[in-house]
Amino acid sequence: FPWQNPDTIHPDLNDPNDWWNALLEKFRPFFENQKTPKDKIDPVLQSIRHHIVDHQHYTLFEDFLPSIKKIQSAGWECAIISNHIPELEHTVEELGIRIFFTHVHSSALIGYEKPQKTIFEHALSKTQNTSKLWMIGDNPLADCRGAESCNIPAILVRSKGKPCKRSADDLYQATEIILGS
Repeated sequence: FPWQNPDTIHPDLNDPNDWWNALLEKFRPFFENQKTPKDKIDPVLQSIRHHIVDHQHYTLFEDFLPSIKKIQSAGWECAIISNHIPELEHTVEELGIRIFFTHVHSSALIGYEKPQKTIFEHALSKTQNTSKLWMIGDNPLADCRGAESCNIPAILVRSKGKPCKRSADDLYQATEIILGS
């Protein structure tokens, strides 16, 4: 996936079909090496896309809804900045949580992966109030280091170790850090 090589930019692949075609072509040699019949490879590749896009393969953490509702009741706006597929916004909509986010930013459509500053700068350019910002994520490099490179404080959630300035065991703790700031 592109986010495994975050230094490689791909602004030319901001069309979902172009993005998927480029990605799935990287899988083709695997199936060819496994002696998959040539007429079966394309259907298999397309099934990968449909499986990943299908919102039924995603589960919300139990602390998500109470935490985001508490944050929003305190007057905060929330956005998603994610190294993810082009259909992320659709998936968020299908999960029934799009109403909680003012923006959904997917690296697949922007062409830059976290921790690159460009994806954060893109999100900031769409943000009305930049005086109160936080990044919550589970990846110390992509989420914490990326946000902090743009002077956005970050909280590492559900990850072991202390590679970030702030960490929380769950979204409840992250919410308390934000509301106490």
